[in-house]
Amino acid sequence: MLATDNKVAVILPTFAPQAVLWAPHFDFLNLAPGESRQRFYEYLYFTGIEPNKLGKELALPLSTFAAAAFGHERVIPDLTVQAKPVTSEEIALQVADYEAYYSSFTRDRAVQHILAYVIVPTAGGPDLSNLDRWYERDEGEQVGDYILYQVQLRR
Repeated sequence: MLATDNKVAVILPTFAPQAVLWAPHFDFLNLAPGESRQRFYEYLYFTGIEPNKLGKELALPLSTFAAAAFGHERVIPDLTVQAKPVTSEEIALQVADYEAYYSSFTRDRAVQHILAYVIVPTAGGPDLSNLDRWYERDEGEQVGDYILYQVQLRR
């Protein structure tokens, strides 16, 4: 499941049996080495976050994306005794890494974590054009302030 609102992504596992593609705090889960970053990049790709926008997000104070990319202890200094702030060089390297991922996205990557549902806010939702390249969405069902789409991988 792809939940494009981080608040929904965090709480969804409490109420739904479907696995979430990515959510803040995935660093607390037992994932294979590199899997958290791969899921994070896939989330960014499917929600239309382009590399230049990621760079801007990573530079924001207390950024959820920066916490995912560099670790919460790097973004929230009170979580560690010896704070080590994120540098502009680290942000540039992260953006370059994501840019390589973004520009080389293939069907092989699209099928690594098959999606069945996508949840987006009714107001101000993300650009899902990258998702639509690989998945077909149904007409969607409004549930409160969100639209729930069933999706199928394109053939």
